[in-house]
Amino acid sequence: MEFPSMVYRSPGRNQARGGTYDYCGVESQEELDEAIQYGWHTSVEAAVDACNAALEAAERLKNEPKVKIVVTEPEVEAVAAPEAPELVSEDEEEDEKPRRRRK
Repeated sequence: MEFPSMVYRSPGRNQARGGTYDYCGVESQEELDEAIQYGWHTSVEAAVDACNAALEAAERLKNEPKVKIVVTEPEVEAVAAPEAPELVSEDEEEDEKPRRRRK
């Protein structure tokens, strides 16, 4: 591609090929690459086609039935928790130990 060159984006203020478009100039390959990343095209036809394709896709999505996802939890039978062991403090354990008498 020779520079300077023109790039096009649709929709825009100008009318052609069954759509509308805007245009701007690019001076280098770097500017062209950046413009393409932001939705610009190297021809009016490509810009209008891309816009029409996006509009058609949006219309299809708008007309598709809405899907509601329902997540249900499986039923679980209630089970009694096992009894916890009785906790004994260290003081109580020492009290239960036999004690030696001092002589």
